[in-house]
Amino acid sequence: MNNFIAEVIEAVAAWEDIYRETDQGIRFFLDDDIVGMIDSDGLIYIPLTSLICERLSHSDNILKHYEITENGEIQLHIRDYVDTQHAIWLLRLSYIHKMIRQSRRNKDRMSQLRRQMRKEDQDIFAFIN
Repeated sequence: MNNFIAEVIEAVAAWEDIYRETDQGIRFFLDDDIVGMIDSDGLIYIPLTSLICERLSHSDNILKHYEITENGEIQLHIRDYVDTQHAIWLLRLSYIHKMIRQSRRNKDRMSQLRRQMRKEDQDIFAFIN
């Protein structure tokens, strides 16, 4: 595993209520929702809605070498520092999206989300709302 992948794993593992499972890679979960997965070859999978993927495909926040699948999943390889930062941003997008979706069922989730919001997370809401 290269240092760039290790940086992504460290960043995501530090988010509140994230847990991970390892089985032919690493899967990050928020409760029962998968936030993303890194396979044993270093390919990252990030599940998002098709609407969010559509918005991303028309923005500057996703590089052209990332693949967006028809079922709303982003797939990317981490090759350098820029890819690392984009992967963390996209995984954070997935994480916040799951938090918002869960907060509709659980009021405590919304309070938790408000407590942990970072200033740099504000641009993420443009893709979710």
